[in-house]
Amino acid sequence: MFAFFRLKFKFLNDWIIETLRTVPKESKDDYRQFYLHSDIAQSKMIIVVLAIVVAILSFSDYAFLGLSWELLILEILRSSLLIYSGLVFIRINKSQNYRSYDKSLFVFLLTFIFFSLAVNATRTQGFAPETVIASISIFAFYLAIPTRFANQAILSLVYTVGQVALMIFTGQESDLTPLVMSISLVLANALAAVGSWQLHRYRWKNFQDFTEHKKSERFIVIGQTAAMVGHDIRNPLQAIEGDIYLTKLDLDQLPDSEIKNDITENVFAIEQNLSYIDKIVSDLQDYTRPLSLTLQQTDLEKIINNLIQNKVPSNIIVSIKIELSVRKINTDPDLIKRIFNNLITNAIQAMPEGGKLTVSASKKESYVFLSVEDTGAGISKAAQDKLFTPLFTTKAKGQGFGLVVVKRMAEALGGTVSFESELGRGTKFIVKFPLK
Repeated sequence: MFAFFRLKFKFLNDWIIETLRTVPKESKDDYRQFYLHSDIAQSKMIIVVLAIVVAILSFSDYAFLGLSWELLILEILRSSLLIYSGLVFIRINKSQNYRSYDKSLFVFLLTFIFFSLAVNATRTQGFAPETVIASISIFAFYLAIPTRFANQAILSLVYTVGQVALMIFTGQESDLTPLVMSISLVLANALAAVGSWQLHRYRWKNFQDFTEHKKSERFIVIGQTAAMVGHDIRNPLQAIEGDIYLTKLDLDQLPDSEIKNDITENVFAIEQNLSYIDKIVSDLQDYTRPLSLTLQQTDLEKIINNLIQNKVPSNIIVSIKIELSVRKINTDPDLIKRIFNNLITNAIQAMPEGGKLTVSASKKESYVFLSVEDTGAGISKAAQDKLFTPLFTTKAKGQGFGLVVVKRMAEALGGTVSFESELGRGTKFIVKFPLK
């Protein structure tokens, strides 16, 4: 029995924590600004409705108070509130940011609450209609007022406490109406708060969907542009690569000299930059183009050795560890080559002063594990959460698509990509995918 209740409590605790995590990020400026214009339009309508109600209910004052000083004071208050409503209407309509809007609306509604409580203080009889009105008001404070959830809660609390205290001090001891009123207001608060919470979550989700949609549109444009210019860029690149190849053949025929060594270094630098340009175009295209698997016998050792031979500078020590069981596997060679190419490029860029590069491939059960490890500066905690976000990069040279492409291709293989990093000691990327 104890274990059962403990399980129930854990479930409830997990549910509460998960619910709290879904609180709308009202502290985010872009989220609040996103709804500002629609909130202003809705608030203006609420202000007009409240002003009309205040004006119409002025006739009910006479029924309770008759011709008296109390009636005159209430009518002066009502007139003042109507004038104040007009000023707030104009002020909110001119709001350029949500901070001034929230402040103006909160002060207006708080003023309206105190006015309502003052009017209710003159009603010493007939509490039943007020119970309904008060409960409806709670829902209005929560659901109809487009402002911060915290502001809604404060307004509702002030109204509830004030109304309950008013009824307790003005009601008869034998009258159960204050108790009924209190229970009614508490229930109204609870129900309306839940409804408002869901409404804010819905707004937050809409904002996220809209933001993601705009990002998708941006990436589609990037992909279309890359597809158009990719072909035109690669044509001169291939011509330059051909010229570089012929130049290297001519260099081999020259006798050793300082000039030959300088030219050889320059040719190597040109090759590196050509490779980098080709990678930029490939990343842009690979991020947007549909990926389809072409399974065939793939020699991992050959792919890695070719990449290492053409990419790694002399100040980096290379260690290759490939288990015999995965030297040749049935997979997509193009995707594997692109994954290794991006990870090795990142590792080299992380060690500008030199270091050690370790590339390994192993098998565990029915999965293949590919890893690329460097001894560079490592990745900060702040950057780790955004590492696979498009257009995010920590490098001076980079477009923020390399790791995104790696993740996309790993998922196309039915696998995942993860990493381990420690500042000052380096980073290790691990790609895991099933054998096909």
